[in-house]
Amino acid sequence: MRKILSAILIITLTIPLAACGGDSDSSKTLIIESKNGQKHIFNIDIAADSESRIRGLMFVEDMPKDKGMLFVYPSEMEASFWMKNTLIPLDIIFIKSDGTINHIYHMAMPLDETSISSQGTVKAALEINGGLAAKLGIKTGDKVIHSIFLSDK
Repeated sequence: MRKILSAILIITLTIPLAACGGDSDSSKTLIIESKNGQKHIFNIDIAADSESRIRGLMFVEDMPKDKGMLFVYPSEMEASFWMKNTLIPLDIIFIKSDGTINHIYHMAMPLDETSISSQGTVKAALEINGGLAAKLGIKTGDKVIHSIFLSDK
């Protein structure tokens, strides 16, 4: 019984660390370029399969300001999120396949089970700390630069 409890404790402590990144191979750099040319760099983890998209940032208690999670879909689709088991406020940035920001949902509140829609089809969504998009001046129409997005540059 003691071994089972120890294993459960290790798994419980490891899941939030994996969701927030650490030094895993899934850590990447993403840049958001505003229309005025200002660039914002984020270290991201990528949620590219169903299991990691479902888990997302659940149970994470704190996230560095330059950190985020990029949810990647197999093709453009209508996406929706909720904040069940998510303990920190988040901005959710919905991104078209060409890297253009389609919609930003500001300050999704922890533990809220209200559905948050992409308001159109998107290739990906980026979760960052709540309030950060407004603070940095990130807006709809800005460009996200990352290898998953088509680019004409």
